[in-house]
Amino acid sequence: MKHILSKKVLILAITTLLILVTIPSFSGEIGEANKVLDLYDEPANSPTPKRTHTVLAEYGTSTTCGYCKYANQALKNIYWDGTQDLCVVTFVAQNSYSSQRFTQYNLYGYPTVWFDGGYKVVIGAGSTASAQANYNTAIDQCEVYSVYDVDLQLSANWLGSATMEISVSVQNNEASTYDGHIRVYVIEKNSTFWTDTNSLPYGFAFLNYAFNQDISINTGNTWQDTTVWNGNDYGFGSITQDNTMVVAAVFNDDWHQGYSYNPPSNPFDAYYVDESTVAIPVLDNEPPDISNIEATPSVQKSGDYVNISADVTDDSDVDQVKAVITYPDDTTANETMTLDTGDTYTYDSTVSPPYFISMQTEPLIPTPSFFRLPDIFTVSPG
Repeated sequence: MKHILSKKVLILAITTLLILVTIPSFSGEIGEANKVLDLYDEPANSPTPKRTHTVLAEYGTSTTCGYCKYANQALKNIYWDGTQDLCVVTFVAQNSYSSQRFTQYNLYGYPTVWFDGGYKVVIGAGSTASAQANYNTAIDQCEVYSVYDVDLQLSANWLGSATMEISVSVQNNEASTYDGHIRVYVIEKNSTFWTDTNSLPYGFAFLNYAFNQDISINTGNTWQDTTVWNGNDYGFGSITQDNTMVVAAVFNDDWHQGYSYNPPSNPFDAYYVDESTVAIPVLDNEPPDISNIEATPSVQKSGDYVNISADVTDDSDVDQVKAVITYPDDTTANETMTLDTGDTYTYDSTVSPPYFISMQTEPLIPTPSFFRLPDIFTVSPG
């Protein structure tokens, strides 16, 4: 999503609604919509402000929180209804990997939803209907504030065994350097690990980060990276492709004062979201494309060097390319080729005529290899 908008001008507005119930201590349960905290920029001065980005909701909860079942269902309703441009990440307290984000937001109690990094904070949920109404209001306000002009792209290839290859890129369309922070969250659509007090699985349950780092991008440039995320490394080896999602969000480095409870209680450093997006892992079971297999020189002599080359491309990264050389006596040489330039792989060797060459590739995670039908090359008598 591309938006050409000016930098933000901060306007601080704190709106305190009527407290309907007594608020418990830190990390306790929070009931009916007792607090909505705003820290936001003035929306575009237009009768119908345009959406500037996809809103990110980060939801803090616990499996023992009685009110959190309402927040859980409300966020599911909004997301799957599809009328809001929204990404959701649910941080469950019983997941030890959630603690860092709770500390950064200076969590007061459950449920709390931080929208766009603290641009809007909604705490408490007395019913699904009231929570849903408050969340929709927050999303409506978030989606029209001015953002930096960055484009965010995300993809995920399912490699099997709870493992994904995740690629993300951020393009800076601003006239100056963009400094910010990228977070890429691996989540489950419906948690297989944690449920609310209605015994329903938490939606969009955070597992761990694929990326969580500062970025700096010169004007007109793109930051990009790829990683292989393995759920077995974090105790989530049972996750499945059809129940896994990946969310990415870019936070700029403009500091704002945020509060996770009645100001000045539970202050935190708020950095707003400029863009977020979601990717559904796809299974890459298509073989790589192997083309332009050549042996140079075109006429070789027995015992002389020959350069074998081929172009190999795939939707996901290729780990190895091998030239399988078969000789008349049925002996073979399985030789690893070297990436030369672009997508071209090469191998230099001495050979004895005649011989067959077939191409073998291996993806990042070992799966059945893919072969091209043999090509035959001839050599002149030695």
